[in-house]
Amino acid sequence: MRTLSAVILVLMVYTITRDVQAGEIVQKGAQKCKACHSEIHAIWLKTKHATAFDTLGPKDRKNAKCVSCHTTGSDPKFPGVQCEACHGAGGCIASPIFRNSKFKQMTLEQQRKMKIETGLITGEHNCRRCHNKTSPHYKEFDFKTRYNEIKHRTSTK
Repeated sequence: MRTLSAVILVLMVYTITRDVQAGEIVQKGAQKCKACHSEIHAIWLKTKHATAFDTLGPKDRKNAKCVSCHTTGSDPKFPGVQCEACHGAGGCIASPIFRNSKFKQMTLEQQRKMKIETGLITGEHNCRRCHNKTSPHYKEFDFKTRYNEIKHRTSTK
């Protein structure tokens, strides 16, 4: 399994690097993700992440520091903390690995492990880019508690 994971990781890095160099990976937006992940999208819509940009006043919407955390990719065209803020630009559609039949036959836990290994699922370090003491509205941040507020797995295999 380690060899398979290593091969997939190398392929993922190659695919991402190739696309980044070619300038092909760009933000797609939550609407694009919704096409395949409608249940997850519906759960996300009920989170504070979905409405993060809406909480900014007119002045803050022009402040780059505020926009960087209240949008995806620091781009007001993608308001809120959308899928790609945590799963990377292009998300799962940026890599053919996650669309192959062997991946789809793995258990959810095996899929989750592979997604972590390849960077499609990020962890606490990603959350703390915005949830930290430099934020003017910082509140104590406990990752395990807060993660339960935003997790969006809909079923198990």
